[in-house]
Amino acid sequence: MIAQAKRNFIHAISALLLAVSPLPVFADATVQSRQLFEAASRGDAGSIRRLLAAGAPIDAQNASGQTALLIAVAENRLEAAVALIDAGADINRQAGNHDTPWLLAGAQGRTEMLRRMLPKGPDFNLRNRYGGSALIPAW
Repeated sequence: MIAQAKRNFIHAISALLLAVSPLPVFADATVQSRQLFEAASRGDAGSIRRLLAAGAPIDAQNASGQTALLIAVAENRLEAAVALIDAGADINRQAGNHDTPWLLAGAQGRTEMLRRMLPKGPDFNLRNRYGGSALIPAW
């Protein structure tokens, strides 16, 4: 319980400092990854760029295997997704449930995200956990 309270406190302070600081306060890759996931979920492209410039691992995966790009796609955060795509995020990295940013964008009909990812070389052979591809909305 104390460990969880400590993590919550660190998370709250990190988010506050990131919001007012031009650069991330922590250099630890685990903390930076968590901050990157949170920035993607909020759609905060500026924080994403600052974190990546400070060395945050762009394709780090959370406990579910989700990357920041997959989170941005799931939350329909176009600016965050574009910042990650432009920085070189892996559009084919599969999460634990076999979703990829490319597949999820297709399944959710996020055509602008698909358009941005297309030049990055999507793997058209990948399938999600249901056997679907990014072409689902086209049917």
